[in-house]
Amino acid sequence: MAKFYLNKVLEQRGVTQYNLSQLLGVSTGVVSRWCSEGYNPTLKTLNKLAKALGVRIADLMEPEVTDSERVHPLKVQQSVLEAHRKKGKKFIPPLIDKLDLSFIGWVHNILPELVWLAIVEKQLGFHRSAEIAAEFAKIGQSFPSDRRWIACLSSFAHLQEQSKEALLHGLTDAGVISDLRYALGDFYYYYPKLPLDFLLGDVPKEQEEKKFLDQYKGWLSDLFDKTSITATRMLANAVYMDFVCGRLKVFKGLSLARFPEIQDYPNTDIAKQIASSLRAMINTSVSHELGKLKDTIWSSYFWRRGFEIEPVDFSHLKGVDQ
Repeated sequence: MAKFYLNKVLEQRGVTQYNLSQLLGVSTGVVSRWCSEGYNPTLKTLNKLAKALGVRIADLMEPEVTDSERVHPLKVQQSVLEAHRKKGKKFIPPLIDKLDLSFIGWVHNILPELVWLAIVEKQLGFHRSAEIAAEFAKIGQSFPSDRRWIACLSSFAHLQEQSKEALLHGLTDAGVISDLRYALGDFYYYYPKLPLDFLLGDVPKEQEEKKFLDQYKGWLSDLFDKTSITATRMLANAVYMDFVCGRLKVFKGLSLARFPEIQDYPNTDIAKQIASSLRAMINTSVSHELGKLKDTIWSSYFWRRGFEIEPVDFSHLKGVDQ
């Protein structure tokens, strides 16, 4: 009789129980129960797991073997680790290594790359910001030789001139360019090297809203918390662009299939599950996009410029051991 093999499949693919729970939008308790010895999964559960892990249902089941057929546990462990790349004392799972996700961080990469979506949402509201994000995605897919997921700010710096013109004309025709300029005008004032400059015109000579800097610092503080409403809506608009592009398709029954209900976050369980799925997948999306670019200097400029706008006084640290 075959035994359920989930624990070993997760180990072989370098996926933790937590990763799987985030991917499927279920609790870690559910995944832990699936991984417990003697658990007998339904066909529906097997189908869901096989699709999520990219394996056959048969790969999730381990046939019982005789003592003579058994492999020594140490040999099994060695064979699993053979596929991993050793980096110092750590073993990097093949999936993480192949996609090169190790260089992507929330604060250093994801937040600076997607911050414009958060600012537009704060200035115009969730509904209007989603409409603008959708227009970016639709126009981006029409570029003749420059099609890409244009959610990351670094992507705009690498667009060909004809693609930039197409985006400007497309957003103008869609009636969203004036709202975009209003939403990002003050941010552009403080960050004049914003890669969206070709859409926004000349750098403003003064702020439109005198209180913007204080507001912006509050929004940025919220964004440091990946589970905040501000961060969740930023991710939702980025992933919505993936849906509009046709790059993202989800299986019926997964929490992401009910994506529009993210607007209820954090007030419903399904919205919380969707938010967990967004946080689990955004590293792959951003990593895939940045990996295609020759350089990504925006994030470094973003944080350096922040210290120029409001210098930090470290004098109180003098004499303190580092």
